[in-house]
Amino acid sequence: MIARITIADATTHFVIDEAELTVPCGARQLRERHLTADPPLPEDLTNAIGEMQDHLDDALRELPALAQADTYELRGEVARVIAAIEHGSAITEESFALTREAAEDVFRTVATESAADRAHNPGLPSAFVDVVVGGCCAVVALMRGLHLEVAQVHA
Repeated sequence: MIARITIADATTHFVIDEAELTVPCGARQLRERHLTADPPLPEDLTNAIGEMQDHLDDALRELPALAQADTYELRGEVARVIAAIEHGSAITEESFALTREAAEDVFRTVATESAADRAHNPGLPSAFVDVVVGGCCAVVALMRGLHLEVAQVHA
C-alpha cells in the first residue's frame, strides 16, 4: 500500500488506497502563521511542527490505513526542494529516498539560518528561501508522526 502526501502552500493532501483527505495546513501557511522572526525562534518552530502534527492526527483518524502503508511518497515542490538541499543540487531522478535523519538535518540547517544565509544553500531556489522552513516543519512533523525512517520524494 502506498501513501501519497502532497505538501502545497496552504494544504496537505493525503491519499491512501481510494481514500483522500486534504487538511488546511501547508508550507507557506506554516511560515506565515508561526515563523515571523529571521531566523525563526525555537518556540515558533515547535508551534509550526505541532500544528502539522495536529492535522496529521486528524488525517490518521479519518484515514486509519495511512498508518499501515508500506511506502510513503512525499510530493509537491517544497518536498523536492528539501530533497535538493540534502542532495546539494536539483533532483533529476523521478524518485529520491529522503531519510528522516537527512530531513532533520536539512530542518536544523535552514531553521537556524537567516534568510540571507539560507539563500546560499546549494539546491535551494531563490523562490523557496522563505517558505522552505515551513516546508521542513511539515516534512519533519509528518516523518516523526508516521515514524518514518525514509520517504520517497516524487516530482
